[in-house]
Amino acid sequence: MNIYNAHDGTLDLSGQTFDDNTVYKMRGEWKIAWNQFLDPVKDLQKIKDLDTCVVVPHTWSRLQLDDTSIGNQGFGTLVLDIDTGIEPVSLAVKSTYITSAFDMYANGTLIASNGNIGETPNSVRAMWHPVVGTIGENNGKIQLVIHFSNFNHRRFVIKDFYIGSESAISNHKNNRLAMDLIAFGSIFIMGLYHFMIYILRRRDSASLFFSLLCFSYAGRTLMVGDRFVYEIFPDIPWELFMKLAYITFYITAVSIVLFVQRTFSTFNHTYVKKLMVASTSIAVVSTVILPHVYSTYYLCLLNLCC
Repeated sequence: MNIYNAHDGTLDLSGQTFDDNTVYKMRGEWKIAWNQFLDPVKDLQKIKDLDTCVVVPHTWSRLQLDDTSIGNQGFGTLVLDIDTGIEPVSLAVKSTYITSAFDMYANGTLIASNGNIGETPNSVRAMWHPVVGTIGENNGKIQLVIHFSNFNHRRFVIKDFYIGSESAISNHKNNRLAMDLIAFGSIFIMGLYHFMIYILRRRDSASLFFSLLCFSYAGRTLMVGDRFVYEIFPDIPWELFMKLAYITFYITAVSIVLFVQRTFSTFNHTYVKKLMVASTSIAVVSTVILPHVYSTYYLCLLNLCC
């Protein structure tokens, strides 16, 4: 993986090779306009005049942009000018995700979208599906304009973006999905094996807790990375997706404690087990009944306490 950093909203990839195997991770300083959707065709002058940058990837609850403090909810525009310096060739861009919806334009043309963006909470439909946008042939100058909005998550998250030839991006995506699927299958089989041991030897509760650990962690592997779960259920609601991701995390954490306690006699602290079981139960219930934007705060509290 080749990592290149942008400076002042410009990424220089001139002289680089765009073959079937080379993918470039685009990091560094992207220009940003907060609480504005700048049209990639009609607002070219405003885009050109932007002088505020944010480092990508980035996560924040509160961020200082020049003299302005911005929170974790709102909308805006990201801009990156890319110089490939090559003869016309068909390129593609792959996103990980931006909380919690975005539209991506290349040279004024919409090439990818994730959910529905908006300027108010009621107008946004969140989605965290990794997407690929095809730029097509170009003259070596590419301007990426991304409209984003977040009213669904307690943090603002901008993850990595990748660029390469169409075949290289496709191979990159397929390889990542294959690795996620291999991890899921391996861990799930381990869980199934230890669950069968527990069925044959009911007194061996350590095997039960280890199988629970494997099943929950295997489920979580489908919801992180390139989120293979979207390949199976492309229309899964974002709220349900996030609830499942958090619940599998909580179950994995408590399963580790229960497994270690049953396996190692020296780790026989009943109060630790009771604390973890109680806190996990509260976490799962709050995740199920509360909107995700509120239930995530319990995770912060749990991290502080533990």
